[in-house]
Amino acid sequence: MGEADLLRDARARSRGSRTSTWTLVYGGFLLTLTGCAMGLAVVHEAVGTLGGAGASWVPCALAAAWAAGLLATCLSFGPAHARPAPAMWLLPSPIDRARLLRRPLLVTFGLVATLGALGGLTTALLGGGGSGAVVLVPLGGLVGVAVHQIALWAQARRVADRLRAAAAVVAAAAALVITWGRHVGATWEVTGARPWIIGVTTVLVAAVTLVSTWRWATWLRQVGRPSLRTAGDAVDTAVTGAVMLDPSVFAVRSAPRAGRRRGRATSFGVAHFRHRFVVVDFLARDVVAAFRRRGPLAARAAWMLGVWAFGAIFGPAFSERSTVVVAAFVVWSVVAMAGQGLTTWLGSSSLWRLVPTRPQAVTLALTLTPLVLGAFLGAVMLGGAGVGAADALAWGVLLAVSTVAGVARRADPPPVTFGNSVSTPLGDVEIGLAAALLHGPDVVALCLLAGMLAGPQLGCFAALGWFARVVLTARPGGRRR
Repeated sequence: MGEADLLRDARARSRGSRTSTWTLVYGGFLLTLTGCAMGLAVVHEAVGTLGGAGASWVPCALAAAWAAGLLATCLSFGPAHARPAPAMWLLPSPIDRARLLRRPLLVTFGLVATLGALGGLTTALLGGGGSGAVVLVPLGGLVGVAVHQIALWAQARRVADRLRAAAAVVAAAAALVITWGRHVGATWEVTGARPWIIGVTTVLVAAVTLVSTWRWATWLRQVGRPSLRTAGDAVDTAVTGAVMLDPSVFAVRSAPRAGRRRGRATSFGVAHFRHRFVVVDFLARDVVAAFRRRGPLAARAAWMLGVWAFGAIFGPAFSERSTVVVAAFVVWSVVAMAGQGLTTWLGSSSLWRLVPTRPQAVTLALTLTPLVLGAFLGAVMLGGAGVGAADALAWGVLLAVSTVAGVARRADPPPVTFGNSVSTPLGDVEIGLAAALLHGPDVVALCLLAGMLAGPQLGCFAALGWFARVVLTARPGGRRR
């Protein structure tokens, strides 16, 4: 049996499997199209507040950030990847790796090219449109193609981590330029240089595309098996999380990788620390644990630069409330990581039985570290996005308190029930599944709604009420006890 016959048999699918695959593709395409239409409508609404003349540098900076984010995303999912079954059975075989990985590579190729064209359309809208701006759409698609091929070269040369770090630096620099320029009213004018920028970009993209067309098969054969398996796991996790509406699969995937890494942080004095109050010991060790996770925490907190840029561009059109909603996602991400001790404590009835003190006191001690980090990050993030100092502090406290309460609430999810569903354009959605998905974030949403209706200062009282309820009714192990 030849390679072609073996690959044809391995890729053969039943009629039901093909129908399920095309249904998934249709649903994903429709969902993406709906989200893009809403996003482009928001961008079109914000165009009128960019200042017109003198602000032509904003689309250029946004395009650079978009390309950098596209490169980082492409490196995270491959672009060459092997799903678990092919990675287990076909990668160790002597089959030509270029032929084996051609189909998944074409999938990522099409997705990145589409996202690149979407970035070109966004840049054209921010630039005010016009007859000449339509050329940015195919140019954005070509930039996406070049980004895909650069990512494939980096994956083959094993420099993906360095290139991802460089892309993050470029995106952060673009966000800072947008934020600073909008706040100080910079009038950099690059309208006359736009033809040169477009021309140079086209030449570079064409050169990268031509070289990669000649070398892509060689690069694909040089990609290592660990890289293919890791990227395949990331793709499989993303597909599973999107289909099952379960973001916890990402935490399950990252747990084994975190366990395989060798720790480098020391205890800096708390190894033999003992206090007469057990609660103080828990607080000290929770601070140390947060310090040991300073790298991932800093990476998540760096998203505040994107919130600053969002506030600079969209804040004048949609008020500060839209910026607060975007900031809530970043605060939730940081609090969820800083509060891992809290979620571990609330999810284990064994720890509750071992600790000789009231569980509510331990729960309160384990909430202090994520509370302080969340409030500080929220205040700095919203202050840099253009919100007033008093309101930024109030919103920061509201976000921190509500997200800590939401993270603690999510540690004890309700059982998923099926039976009642709501019809949507993508199919029926089970109410019980949606309720389980929103268990925890609903606290943040309700507190944000209260703050928007009655003001952030009064909204803090609603958040404090939820927080007190979570702490006072905390039962480690929850429903599983």
